[in-house]
Amino acid sequence: MHADVESLLPAPTPLSPCSHSPRPRLLLVWTREVDPFQMTRRQELSNAASMALPTLAVLLVCINTVQLNSRISFLLVGSALHFPASCAYHVSAALHRLPDRIDNDLRRLDQTYAHIVAFLYIAALAPLNFAGAVLTCCALAWNLLGVFFLWNASTASDRRRWRILSVSAVMPVAPLTMRGHVNYSLALSLICALGGVPFIPSVNKRVFHGWGHTLFHASLGMYAYVCALSASTPQTNIHI
Repeated sequence: MHADVESLLPAPTPLSPCSHSPRPRLLLVWTREVDPFQMTRRQELSNAASMALPTLAVLLVCINTVQLNSRISFLLVGSALHFPASCAYHVSAALHRLPDRIDNDLRRLDQTYAHIVAFLYIAALAPLNFAGAVLTCCALAWNLLGVFFLWNASTASDRRRWRILSVSAVMPVAPLTMRGHVNYSLALSLICALGGVPFIPSVNKRVFHGWGHTLFHASLGMYAYVCALSASTPQTNIHI
């Protein structure tokens, strides 16, 4: 007699596995607890699909660029690397296959790739001079620090994780300015500001009704598009 997989799982208990371990094993059990901040299955699946937008945006610039360069290639590789991990996390959340929606290895992996992408964007956009080299080294150190906090169980409830990642996302504004692309720098600053609005809990709940995360991913598509346009444009005479 064959038993289905779910019947082999232990009966749900009032306590989550995360209550017993600061770092639960990946895909430990199907969560059955009510999470007041959990998005609907449709919203999480939308989050997964919308993470393809940054890669598609860079690819669009690549198609319309007569001569590709290493800068655009860095952006394309970085965006493409992030998509599988982020998609896997959101799909797993949609199917309730995570022990905890926030504290789980897939989310840590998703954010780890976000740090990798942040560094690759800096490396791709930084000017080829001493200041650009210093900025790239600082970005590497900063993002390595972020990855360390992500996988350090003692920082599970530490807001420094989110703060470091937020700064990493804004960092590409600096190399655009250093290369003299002020228009792209201003556009990227505006996108970063607007992209952060959906993460205000009251705004996400009352205005976007839980769709804020998908809108944030849409802003990442615009973010990647602006960076790719800058990467395809020669540096101006401004040298910092």
